[in-house]
Amino acid sequence: MNKRRQEQTELFFDWKRPPNMSSPNIPILLTVLFTVSLGVHSDHSLTERNPGTQLLNNLLTTNLMGVQVPKVNGKNGPLALVLENLKINDVNLPGGVIRIKQRNPLVLTLNVDNASLNGTSEFLANYNALLLPQTLDGLLDFSADFGLSVDVIPDLESKTLQTENCKIQPLKVKVSVLESILQFLLDLLTALLQTTVESTLDDVICDTVTSTINNGGNPVFDLFGNVLG
Repeated sequence: MNKRRQEQTELFFDWKRPPNMSSPNIPILLTVLFTVSLGVHSDHSLTERNPGTQLLNNLLTTNLMGVQVPKVNGKNGPLALVLENLKINDVNLPGGVIRIKQRNPLVLTLNVDNASLNGTSEFLANYNALLLPQTLDGLLDFSADFGLSVDVIPDLESKTLQTENCKIQPLKVKVSVLESILQFLLDLLTALLQTTVESTLDDVICDTVTSTINNGGNPVFDLFGNVLG
């Protein structure tokens, strides 16, 4: 799941009428201002000191730390890989920033920057050496630095939240293999492990974030609903 922060555009007007200039055509001016305003996104931020933001931060941290993936398969050339019991053991989510983008309907975007996590997994790798099948098993540690954004659409009447467009970017994963094997095989195995862990995290982070927001109940809804006033 390929899971980018959208840049906000601000327009500034400094209009002064020259001394002898006649009054501007008001209908035309209003039409121009209205047309331009459609492309302007209002911006509202909530700091990490906001109680609702801290609540969501705690929920996301707790739920991400509870992630366990029983089995993941990967393959690269001669290597077939199985990850077992992948666990996220520690999470650091700095305070999120919620920006309101004026759309139809109104959409809020939750951005989290400079997040990180680490975890462990067992692995089982099968490969052929001199036409003989070989098996490696062992443990690995992984860490990841990432940012995420997800659009949230509050329904003020039903007090529900809908999430979409979850994106994880960038996602930088490091893997350490606790095995003493031939260097060329270790390089190949580490690269495959890294790719497999990365694709797995890309999925589980977005799944966890969206389910946490959608199922967070009234306190999480109030966080987004209060921004809308």
